[in-house]
Amino acid sequence: MKNSEALDVFLRSEKMPGRFLGGDQLCLLDCILLPKLLHIKVVSKVFKDFEISEEFTGIHSYMDAANGKGVESPDINVQAFTRTSPTDKVIVDAWARSLKCPNPLQHRKKKP
Repeated sequence: MKNSEALDVFLRSEKMPGRFLGGDQLCLLDCILLPKLLHIKVVSKVFKDFEISEEFTGIHSYMDAANGKGVESPDINVQAFTRTSPTDKVIVDAWARSLKCPNPLQHRKKKP
């Protein structure tokens, strides 16, 4: 949790060069960090019923920027990132296989 807090503080700070780590366009560092944040977001919700706190506005804003939210027309790098990001279902399936446990999305009972 401390690492998440430290990341959030940085993402909200004046040291943050723009919407992304390299300024206003995605860079290699973003392409390393954003998938990890996406996995944390999805896996913690599905496997542990835990969500990234709304208090972490820096993290949420950063992830929203990567999904093209808040801009009229996202640049080509953001479009490429969103088109190539795995779905939540694919992420959960990969983690379930890695953890050698049942996929919680496949084993939930459907509500009538």
